[in-house]
Amino acid sequence: MPLFANKIFSFGIISATLNAIARMAVMFMLIFYFQGALEKDALVAGIMTIPLAAGMLVVSPLAGSLGDKYGETTPATVGLFLSIFGLAGLALDTNLATPFWNLALYMTVISIGSGLFNSPNSSSIMNAAGAKYRGEASGIRSLTTNMGMMLSIAFSMPIVTHSIPPEAMLAIFSGTQVGMNGAESSLNGFISGLHAVF
Repeated sequence: MPLFANKIFSFGIISATLNAIARMAVMFMLIFYFQGALEKDALVAGIMTIPLAAGMLVVSPLAGSLGDKYGETTPATVGLFLSIFGLAGLALDTNLATPFWNLALYMTVISIGSGLFNSPNSSSIMNAAGAKYRGEASGIRSLTTNMGMMLSIAFSMPIVTHSIPPEAMLAIFSGTQVGMNGAESSLNGFISGLHAVF
């Protein structure tokens, strides 16, 4: 608990948690969008979310070295602003007529933003904790990030599902149904909920 008296550590943990809340729902909701609204099967829906990881894969190592060279604050802050831009794009431009390349662009921007944020944020937290408490700091960061991911799903699911029949939702996620079987009102309600979540 004394670690939380350090402002750099505390703010690093808070920002990592908020980033996890913002990010996890994106992947979960996009898979539901691809399977439910666009009627793709689970494998194709999974493949379509690759841009959410691709940018992070490339940028994370670069962000770590940038953070070491120029300080953690700038790359982490730029990363969060990129994530905001990507989320805003998804919120404003996701509908049945949106071409996949648009969605892929927004997913890649979010992914690059997360890559720019995660490495410097982790480094900042570990440096603030000092060598003596790195194990505890790592455990706290993992705990709060996982908690943020769970909260992300808990916050987003009620928003997006309030107008979708539970049977349709269950069928799509269990893999026994692809699409919403032409239920126009459910589809429109889902798209509106998706915009609100993003």
